[in-house]
Amino acid sequence: MTDPFSYVTSDNKVCSYLTYLALTLGALQILSWVYSQLSFLYRHLIKKEKDLIATYGQKDTWAVVTGGSDGIGEQFCHDLAEKGFNICIIARNEKKMQEKLAQISHGKKIKTRYVVGDLAALTKYSDYAKIADQIKDIDISILILNAGWTCMGPFASLTPDEVEQTVTINALHPVYLIKALLPQLLKRDKRTGVIVMSSGLGSCPVPGVISYSAAKAFASYLAQGLAVELKDKMDFLSYECGEVKTKLIGKNRKGFHVITTDRATGAGLRDLGTLSVTNGGFAHDLAMRVLPKWLLQKMVNKVSLKTYQKYRANLEAEKKGQ
Repeated sequence: MTDPFSYVTSDNKVCSYLTYLALTLGALQILSWVYSQLSFLYRHLIKKEKDLIATYGQKDTWAVVTGGSDGIGEQFCHDLAEKGFNICIIARNEKKMQEKLAQISHGKKIKTRYVVGDLAALTKYSDYAKIADQIKDIDISILILNAGWTCMGPFASLTPDEVEQTVTINALHPVYLIKALLPQLLKRDKRTGVIVMSSGLGSCPVPGVISYSAAKAFASYLAQGLAVELKDKMDFLSYECGEVKTKLIGKNRKGFHVITTDRATGAGLRDLGTLSVTNGGFAHDLAMRVLPKWLLQKMVNKVSLKTYQKYRANLEAEKKGQ
């Protein structure tokens, strides 16, 4: 005889399983949240950077920095020179590189050199192979792909040259230079550290600066993917940085979310070798945690057209003044 309450019993079992599942998933979510918060506190209150010379360096070792004659790149050069790395800058302005390298090496027993290359104009792998050929004789223990450029404005308003320059320097430059240098880096006895400067604007599609956002997302995915593919020989870090007081955004820019170059570079070097992606400094890390993506998209899109119009007006004024 069939138990008239068998269906009720079966339903109760299903409810029990669903309850256990919900509690388990909830507990895992809570544990994940707690771990995330503890990791955040550890990074910003306790964690120290590795001994970079001991980790990556060999005799007569070099750090190569693209866009190293200005802003964050220049600060990386100063920081690494202080630690004993020889410094090589890749940028377009030869005179500026000579001046900056003289300042960076002053009072230090390090070597310096530079390679002239307009990374906003080099669109083919062969262009970067030529750059790699000029530094094939040095031991590159740290590579920082810092060169970048952006033009904020609606995609339809940008000129073709502005789009091309944005994509070339922010996306093509890191993938082609890494590819060109990779055989040399993989031959090293020690690990190699690579920092790819991405952007917080590459963490999601951001209207109003979408060509830059997409290019930086490409660079970030590149670094995070190579961190897995080449984990036995190299450490890759995608640095999704926020606003820093540089020539690109304005050295007089103020706000809790705007940090100095030394804070930005210190955070990047701190996380190299332990993370594959970081937002860096405390203010940037906090902002990316609490700021909803939709709000970031809305804020940038709202100001982009006015910013672009101001940028074009300044260009026109400069032309008339020449």
